[in-house]
Amino acid sequence: MIVFLRGVVHQVGIGSADIDVSGVGYRVYLPDKDTMTLSVGSEVMVFTHHHVREDDEALYGFLSQADKEWFQLLLGVSGIGPKVALQIISATRFEDFALSVVGGDSSALAKLPGVGRKTADRLILELKDKLGKLDASFTGTSVVRKDATPSQGVVPKSAVMGLLDLVIEALETLGYNQRQATEAVHAVLSNDEDVTLEEGIRRSLQYLDSSATQSRVR
Repeated sequence: MIVFLRGVVHQVGIGSADIDVSGVGYRVYLPDKDTMTLSVGSEVMVFTHHHVREDDEALYGFLSQADKEWFQLLLGVSGIGPKVALQIISATRFEDFALSVVGGDSSALAKLPGVGRKTADRLILELKDKLGKLDASFTGTSVVRKDATPSQGVVPKSAVMGLLDLVIEALETLGYNQRQATEAVHAVLSNDEDVTLEEGIRRSLQYLDSSATQSRVR
């Protein structure tokens, strides 16, 4: 299930933001590149990962689904926690990271914040085969491998489900019923349209907001 927050930025700090969602405040930790684009009072939608451990519970957020998937991939590496994963995403691009891993360039990886030589070697050991199966292109939502199937390596959900299904699921998560979500998605998107998941959700929400406004006017 896609989990995200849609609300108003209440406060922006170093590496985090407080987001007001219908009167409930959430502290969300984000990559530096994301916090730099936020401004107090603006509306934002972040894809979230709820990290729970016995001694720690925190909400991590990303402005793109692709970065969330990258974050979760990093968490699967032994010894990599959420703070280090966030530092890696803040310091480099996925393309450069993947090339360093697949190419076995431990020196480049060791220069990333929170990553020493041992951790760099571990990243290569545990991710090289997985990232080596990924196609070098982006869909705009996530990295997609050629001829991917759910059982082969790392396959983002967006590579298995269609864009329309993903947007419908996201709208249902926000509280819209299936009829409303389906109507909105089919009104603003087409199966063969080349748009990102974020853009699909944004368009659908605009359609639903507009429909609600028209209903109130009547």
